[in-house]
Amino acid sequence: MELKDFIYLSKNGFQGFIRKGFEEIAFKVLEGGERLKGGRGFVFYKDGVVGRRYRRGGFFGKFFGDLFFWEFKRPLKELEIAEIVRKKGIPTPEPLGVLWRRKGFFLEAWFFSEFLKGKNLLEVFSENTLRDVAKLIRILHDNNINHRDLNIKNFLVSKDGKIFVLDFDRASLKGLSFRERRSALQRLLRSICKEGMYFENCEKVLEEGYGERLGLCVKWYWSIFWRLGI
Repeated sequence: MELKDFIYLSKNGFQGFIRKGFEEIAFKVLEGGERLKGGRGFVFYKDGVVGRRYRRGGFFGKFFGDLFFWEFKRPLKELEIAEIVRKKGIPTPEPLGVLWRRKGFFLEAWFFSEFLKGKNLLEVFSENTLRDVAKLIRILHDNNINHRDLNIKNFLVSKDGKIFVLDFDRASLKGLSFRERRSALQRLLRSICKEGMYFENCEKVLEEGYGERLGLCVKWYWSIFWRLGI
């Protein structure tokens, strides 16, 4: 695993891997971090570090919330892939570690990364920005990185206009087929439509940025899924 810059910790019932030099601040985030908005998980901030608590979505999230079965290895996989992405020079917040603790047959887990000041893609959405996002996705795919959750909320635009990709939970390292690459961009297009940001020729802009004709198109049944909360 790509974790040579991290050390193993076991403290206060938690165990995991934290980047060297960030051992104390990780626990400060857990103990007294400021609550932020952040997708399904609970996100806390303190002294330039963000801690995100994993939380289930969908049907099982209503019953298990932030608890996962004890053999859960998702945090370690996300940490490894995020570190690989960073070392390849692809813009992403620096991953700082993961911690977890057992609760009977379940685990509660946290992912830590640097805090980046910037704006959500929704706040600065434009044709040029979307084209740049597609270029970044192409870089991921050319490096055999399958993000698996390319939605409009997983991109951050810094003050100088640089785009960062966030959240490698569920990502994998593999070469993508044409069908898989098309599916990834379709997922992003669906997210754009869901947020009410679709514009004419949106598909064309995505394909221009990606550098390949993928046959992207809006599906009529997407709105049905949204009404069902899918």
